[in-house]
Amino acid sequence: MSNAYLAADLIIARSGAVTCSEFRTLGRYALFVPLPIGNGEQRLNAMDLVEAGRAQIVQQSDFDAHYVQENIKGLLEQSEKTHIAGDPTELLAAEKIVNLIEYVSQVGR
Repeated sequence: MSNAYLAADLIIARSGAVTCSEFRTLGRYALFVPLPIGNGEQRLNAMDLVEAGRAQIVQQSDFDAHYVQENIKGLLEQSEKTHIAGDPTELLAAEKIVNLIEYVSQVGR
């Protein structure tokens, strides 16, 4: 998915925990449409990205053809001007996980 995210002009996605983590790592701008069921977890997943200016949220009940028609130009402009570096904390965490897996695989031999 990372190649698709990097190639896209605008990304519209649900805001599950893994998806939001990918966006933090890749440093991409997104429009999130959280699932309306549950306890608002998907909205919470995206809030730090929204607060950092790296995403917007639209409720599913508001996300329709009219919303896209009215907002697509602004969303594309925002996505284009928001060239963001990935979060180094996320990248460091991934590196640590790989190192741990390599260590465990060597010790287990």
